[in-house]
Amino acid sequence: MRLTKIWHEEGKHILKELAANDDGDCRVICFDLQQTLPVPRISTNIAYYKRKLWMYNLYIHDLKANKSKFYVWDEVNGGQGSVEIVACLNRWIEEEYAKAPFHKLKVVTDNSGGQNKNINVILYYLKQIHDGKFKIIEHLFLVPGHSYMPCDRAFGNIEKCVRGFQDARRFVLKDNFSEGYLVGMDYNTPLGSVRLMKGTVHLAPKYPHPIQLRKGKVKHLKDLLSFILEQYRGYLQHVITEQEHAPENAEPHQEESSDEEDVDNTLMDYDS
Repeated sequence: MRLTKIWHEEGKHILKELAANDDGDCRVICFDLQQTLPVPRISTNIAYYKRKLWMYNLYIHDLKANKSKFYVWDEVNGGQGSVEIVACLNRWIEEEYAKAPFHKLKVVTDNSGGQNKNINVILYYLKQIHDGKFKIIEHLFLVPGHSYMPCDRAFGNIEKCVRGFQDARRFVLKDNFSEGYLVGMDYNTPLGSVRLMKGTVHLAPKYPHPIQLRKGKVKHLKDLLSFILEQYRGYLQHVITEQEHAPENAEPHQEESSDEEDVDNTLMDYDS
């Protein structure tokens, strides 16, 4: 496993070289989390003063095949930390590996510490190598301010769709899935002498109970329903109904900011 920092000018050439890689046993991807999307997104003046539901969108792009997948969830189902990112990455790897096994993986991302550059992601890579699925995993980090990737073009197309531009590309929802998130503790080994250990990994949900939004936020979402065409209210109405009938053991929701990273305090665990 290798981690590398890449500058902008060098990064442009490396992305082209990676896309032209003719090694059939190697897959090359880049991924990024889009800026948080508010739901509903309406232009009515009153909407400016109302809290909205945050929607998260992780985009994974296969540079060699020039194919992409979006993994979308809202704040009721998860946050935007490294654990959720690893869950989506693991889903992509499982789906692609099932189609055609590959044993080398190269990943390109920005330098986001809370999502990409952290111990949870590293432990996930080590576990894949330890299980024998991969021989090599290389993660290249683009230097902040020099991280333009194919992901940014896709996010631009989403913004065009939202704003109603006629030349925007259309995106198709292909699959729905729900799953827990990878969590654990640590290696129980001092830094500097970390090694792969035999054992098993426990996959437990990061959120054992549904996430409960603040009552004030739920009220604001109800207030905004009347500004949405009736045929488009179903999703938001479902969220509101679920929140109003949430069990007492629901996870309390921490008030979020769309610009803050959800840094996980739990790490994936290897049991010795």
